Amino acid sequence: MIHANRIFGVEQISNIETLAHLLFHYTWANCAGYQLGQYLFLNDSFGPDGAQEYAVFRISDDQFVQIESITVSWCYSEPLLEAILSRAMKSQLFLKSYRLKIEDAATHHCHYCT
Repeated sequence: MIHANRIFGVEQISNIETLAHLLFHYTWANCAGYQLGQYLFLNDSFGPDGAQEYAVFRISDDQFVQIESITVSWCYSEPLLEAILSRAMKSQLFLKSYRLKIEDAATHHCHYCT
C-alpha cells in the first residue's frame, strides 16, 4: 500500500460479480474502497487519470493485512478476483499489516471525492 495515509470511503459489496463490475468498468476517486466479506479493495492509485490500482487486504483480528496489489486495467474481471481470494484463504503468508482510516462510503467526504 503506497497511500496508507488516505481516508477511504468503503462500500459493502455482497458478491464478487458486483465487485468485478465496479472495479473493471469504472474509474473511481482515490478514496474509493470496497469490502467483500473479510476482504478490502482500496484504491491505491496515484491519480484518477492513471491506472486503477487496488491494495487488497484481509481483515483479521481487527488488523488490515495486505495480501495483494492489483492493477485492474491489466486484469480480467471475476476469474482474477476469485483466484486472489482463493489464494488468500489458503495462504498463511502475509505481506504487511497496516493501520488504515476507513469510513462508510455513504457518509465519507474528502478532497478526493468532493
